[in-house]
Amino acid sequence: MNKLQNVFTDKKALMVCLTCGDPDLESSAEIIRTAVHAGADLLQLNIPFSDPVAEGPVLQQSSVRSLRSGTTTDKIFDLVRDLRKEISVPIIFATYANVVFSYGCERFLSACKELAVDGLFFSDIPYEEKEEFLPYCREYGVALLSAIVPAPTERMEQIAKDAEGFLYLLDGCDPSSIKSFCSMPCVTDVPTAEADGLRLRAEPAELITQHGKNAANEIAACVKAAKETLNCL
Repeated sequence: MNKLQNVFTDKKALMVCLTCGDPDLESSAEIIRTAVHAGADLLQLNIPFSDPVAEGPVLQQSSVRSLRSGTTTDKIFDLVRDLRKEISVPIIFATYANVVFSYGCERFLSACKELAVDGLFFSDIPYEEKEEFLPYCREYGVALLSAIVPAPTERMEQIAKDAEGFLYLLDGCDPSSIKSFCSMPCVTDVPTAEADGLRLRAEPAELITQHGKNAANEIAACVKAAKETLNCL
């Protein structure tokens, strides 16, 4: 059982998410410290990308603001390096394939290991294409996270079987899809994390709660709250 799975042992976990550098890296550092002091169990730090087509408008705008402020991957690594002096909760990076390709896969994953980053999630990499990154993740001990979206049961079973760290249930999963997932007899022992949109639907949220292994993943809500708070300062 890796560090990410340990977070979910005998409890549900709260994952706080934000886009690094929105509106600037100094504010990101303060938000992260505050989140951890307030009880966040793990952190998802989004590395901005210039064409975040897989995101909703809130996260798209956060990437735009971050890039406009001069955020780079190296600056985010420096941010995490500094935070690791006082913060030990698990951290995952969420980004797009081109960010890692342009930086260099081995160089990127080597930096993740140095910074004790526990997981990596790509918004734009389907299950069938993860092999381009998996060897580097395995070499440097970083969990390559998978996601479930509405799909035939056989496909969801295969994704769940190979999942590591934890398994995302993304917004867009309808109740029947989640029922199928939750009722799989040998689905996986990997914990599940629900995207924030799922929590707005009573039936899926109830099913996931009954499943007993989920994290509440407040992505857009955290980004929006941070933006509104900073605008008031």
